[in-house]
Amino acid sequence: MLLEAADLAFAYPGAPRVLIVPGIMGSQLGLSRNAPLPNDIVWLDPLDIQHGKLAVLRMSAAAPIVPLGVVLFSYLRLKLHLRVAGFAVEFHDYDWRLSIVQSGRALAERLRTLRPARVAIVAHSMGTMLTLEALRQLNARYGEAAADRIGAIVFASPDIDIDVFSSSIERMGPLARRITVITATNDRALELSSKLAGGVRRVGAAEKAQLERLGLRVIDASQQGWGLINHDLFLSNPDVRQVVRRAIDSRTALGAWRMHVRGLVLGQSAVVTAAAPAMSK
Repeated sequence: MLLEAADLAFAYPGAPRVLIVPGIMGSQLGLSRNAPLPNDIVWLDPLDIQHGKLAVLRMSAAAPIVPLGVVLFSYLRLKLHLRVAGFAVEFHDYDWRLSIVQSGRALAERLRTLRPARVAIVAHSMGTMLTLEALRQLNARYGEAAADRIGAIVFASPDIDIDVFSSSIERMGPLARRITVITATNDRALELSSKLAGGVRRVGAAEKAQLERLGLRVIDASQQGWGLINHDLFLSNPDVRQVVRRAIDSRTALGAWRMHVRGLVLGQSAVVTAAAPAMSK
């Protein structure tokens, strides 16, 4: 049903392009092949893992490994929901074996060249680190002109050191006001990540008030998760997915138009306009 609705949906004129940045290991890696042969996906292919083929992913290996899309099992549902909501949505897959600086450079270039010019970003888990690095590079090179290209920024379950994150936010200037952070203090994956990092709290499991002091919009989804992990609530929980959509809507003329129509339906507006307002670029 969702897939059919997404096929029938179309992106509204002026709606921002939405880029979904998966967490680490959320991108498939493998060997690219010329058509008509299919690509040889190594990560995440259960058969390749079973037969010990993961060794070709070593950086010292001679195999020309490239990113081959995201792990659809994890991220496709979010893309389809945003598509149904009227957004043009793309995934940003990347080679998570590379340094954050290298991967951030590729994302920064993509953000610079994407059309339409306005881009919203939804980053999951350690995809937050990649996104912050890309925004840092854009800001360093283009200054305020870079900020004009970026709409809403949603960090879902950010797996990043709270101190590193705070320092990055302080250097982002006006872009910080466009950030929504989705947290869950009962995120088991981030609890483990914190232990591996020597007990340093991860942003996605931080207290809401601590992040709000940075000037960010924070959604505490702790009460929305009933699973064992709770690290993918923005993917699996419909209420949290709505939070993502509203965060993107709030930065667009499309969102304002939706609110206007809702007001008409509820009888809260006495003025009926003949057409939708001009969409922001």
